Amino acid sequence: DIQEITTGNAAAALSYAGLMIAVGLIVGDALTGEFTSYQEGIQDFSIGVLAVLILYPIRQILVQSILLGGRISLFGGRLDEEISAQKNIAAGVIEAVTYISAALYATHLMG
Repeated sequence: DIQEITTGNAAAALSYAGLMIAVGLIVGDALTGEFTSYQEGIQDFSIGVLAVLILYPIRQILVQSILLGGRISLFGGRLDEEISAQKNIAAGVIEAVTYISAALYATHLMG
């Protein structure tokens, strides 16, 4: 993604921005709150990290297979093709919005 962004791929930049916003929302939510103990703080942070790890499967299942009609693949799938080769800004926006929506939902559940 970074290589795509440095070459001017706006779709990749939008997708990456959505991911970074989502990670920031989840980690920020995990770190906020009143300190009660180290154990509880580490536990809350660990839950936040697990929520971040769930973002990639959401990308594969929701965006690539359901919204774009492609098959689930780790790399080189339809979503990667749309963003990397075709520089499809709409695909980048859809991926970014999906990441942010998932993060907002996760923070709501954790809250």
